[in-house]
Amino acid sequence: MNKLLKLISAAVIGSAIFSPAVRAATAFDGLNVLVQNNFQSQNSEIHGALAVGGNATLFNYGVDLFSTPHGGIGGYGLMVGGNLNFTNGSVGKFTNPAQTYYGGTLSGSSVNYTGGVNAVNPINFGALFSQASIASAALGGYSNTGATTLNVGGTYGNSGGLTLTGDGSSAVQVFSISGTNLQTRNQIVVNNVPLTSAILVNVTGTFAQLANIDSSTPFAPFGGNVLFNFNSATQVHFDSTGLRASVLAPNALVTSGWGYLQGTVIAKEW
Repeated sequence: MNKLLKLISAAVIGSAIFSPAVRAATAFDGLNVLVQNNFQSQNSEIHGALAVGGNATLFNYGVDLFSTPHGGIGGYGLMVGGNLNFTNGSVGKFTNPAQTYYGGTLSGSSVNYTGGVNAVNPINFGALFSQASIASAALGGYSNTGATTLNVGGTYGNSGGLTLTGDGSSAVQVFSISGTNLQTRNQIVVNNVPLTSAILVNVTGTFAQLANIDSSTPFAPFGGNVLFNFNSATQVHFDSTGLRASVLAPNALVTSGWGYLQGTVIAKEW
């Protein structure tokens, strides 16, 4: 389990920052995407488990394709509280099957439910969403430990650069940026942050966007321990972006174009 899930759990209970050596489990373990209301997407895939509190509509889609073992939540790869409309795709792989749960009706066709359908709901959607909201608000109140710089001229002459400069020592390196400034950035550089640290980026404002940026390279050395917290956002858009980080946006509709998110995503709607 990565530090970011522990960071979320620590924020929920108001505890002190955890030691990187702590390996206590959290309620979010195994989840790749958690959406409070409805989820609609097509022509893509989710590498881990997908949990949707409302209805899910999927077309040409793969769910829980690469997690090991498959079915990150007690053997489940897809959990839908409401109706599931799924056409063309799969949940898990035949070599490593994952179960599916839905609480409403099932429609669609040509889907490989490799682990079958189980009528038992393995998670408490309401409790998870409540914890996520509490955590986002708490994390949004963390004091900055580093500086956020909008580059004039940018790195290598890039006028859209964003530089995150840490303090070189904190276990959790905290930065903040407005959604308005973030949406004009097309490059991210990380300086003076220990590779053993987690990175928390608090994004303020009701709208935020990461577009035309490949930020996987600067975040790759941190082993997935990077979290973008959109506590006040009601809409977050990703497009032409590769992001090796997690996203916490419990009040937001997430929309996306081309690209990928390599981490855990918690949102109100997708």
